[in-house]
Amino acid sequence: MTLPTGVQIIGPITDNVEEVLTPEALAFVAGLHRTFNARRLELLQARSVR
Repeated sequence: MTLPTGVQIIGPITDNVEEVLTPEALAFVAGLHRTFNARRLELLQARSVR
């Protein structure tokens, strides 16, 4: 399985993982993470302050 740059799979890999985690799906999720991770972390920090 070829992963996009910066993507790691840290859970167990099953036999049918490539049916779900297609290169397109992985690229989509990686893009979401790169776009929204900073804001996600800000919101989590604000939640812990409350």
